[in-house]
Amino acid sequence: MTAAPYRHRTPGERRAHASAQAAIARALAHTTPPPAPDADEELGAQYPYVTPARARQIRHEIEEARDV
Repeated sequence: MTAAPYRHRTPGERRAHASAQAAIARALAHTTPPPAPDADEELGAQYPYVTPARARQIRHEIEEARDV
């Protein structure tokens, strides 16, 4: 017979678990987020006849028009 999957923890195990969770949270707070997906690739998939350079140019033109 196997042991129960959720056995009771001792106070020391609880402290160790809380300490590990706090260390993980601190480490994650200092990591950089993953890079955002490239919009040029998405545009290229929608319009296969548009080159990535042209897609980038179009995106910059749109962004400049929004800023004005």
